[in-house]
Amino acid sequence: VRLSVLIPSTEEEAKSARPQVNGCISLPMVAMSQEATKLGISELRDVKELMNALSGMSWTLRVLSILSKKPSNNDIKQCVDLYEKGTFRLPEEKCVRMIKSIMYRAKQWQERATRALRPLPGETMPYDKSYLERLLIETKDIPFSFPEEARLINTIEDKGARHCLCGG
Repeated sequence: VRLSVLIPSTEEEAKSARPQVNGCISLPMVAMSQEATKLGISELRDVKELMNALSGMSWTLRVLSILSKKPSNNDIKQCVDLYEKGTFRLPEEKCVRMIKSIMYRAKQWQERATRALRPLPGETMPYDKSYLERLLIETKDIPFSFPEEARLINTIEDKGARHCLCGG
């Protein structure tokens, strides 16, 4: 463990020991787990805690890399789903609760934006530009990207004009 995962001797070994970009443990970590199973020690408390720690670190690095840019709601949902599979546990679950809270707010915002931009058959009056502007301002508080955001910007720039006979 020490040489293959924690303190590899070469840069190449160090790169291969890093967690995968999808949040899973690295191949050397998997090999270490398989070796522990072969030796019949995989159920020992220390081995279980080490594997849990490696899985938790891998997941955390994935989440941090996603959050370092403005991710889509789906990217974050995949991380939460990976955590909820229960293959590891974090010593503190506050971060997961915070992420879920942001996801909930994002979903609410997305539903309001979709409703605001929904085409109304036969409607010729422009969209409510001031409401669309308020919605756009709210995206500053949600660290995710949304497809509706670009449509909001375009509709605001067009002064709320509808361009389709369907009312959209």
